[in-house]
Amino acid sequence: LRTTPVTPGPTPVKGLILGEVTWLAGKSPYILEDTVTVESRGTLTIEPGAEVRSKGAGIVVLGKLAARGDQGSMITFEPSTPDGRWKGVLFQGTKNEESSLEFIKISGAEAGITCLSSSPRILNNDLSKNRVGIRIQDPFSKPRVQGNVISGNGTGVEISGGAAPVLEGNEIRGNEKDGVAIREANPVLA
Repeated sequence: LRTTPVTPGPTPVKGLILGEVTWLAGKSPYILEDTVTVESRGTLTIEPGAEVRSKGAGIVVLGKLAARGDQGSMITFEPSTPDGRWKGVLFQGTKNEESSLEFIKISGAEAGITCLSSSPRILNNDLSKNRVGIRIQDPFSKPRVQGNVISGNGTGVEISGGAAPVLEGNEIRGNEKDGVAIREANPVLA
């Protein structure tokens, strides 16, 4: 077995991801200096246990994001300062289910996860202390949102504009305004 040494973080990141990029847990925390955009043919993979801290910018996904932590080693997304805010993770025009967010913790975002004409898998995550936990819009947005804890946000889940997500087995509690706000949409709630 051969290993390659990894320079420990913090690791500043910004700009475009055009090919395949992996954020390693050992190089954490990754500091979002400005927006990171995963282009349509790009793939960003984030290892279990990685930490991402933002100075305000977010991650825009036009390609594929594979952020798969596990129960013992969640991936954390948060602002770089205790009272800070950041934009969150935005999926735009990724209609397929190739992207997935599993066992991640997102806090301090304007919208933790936003799906615009996108259908990533959103499984077993902790979305707390965001203005909106998950925002799902547009007719082509049909993500599977399953097994998440969505608590302490302004609004837990906001669904609008003809979106048709499947929400199943989520714990949605203690949000300030609404647990689930639905406007002109067709979600499946189970």
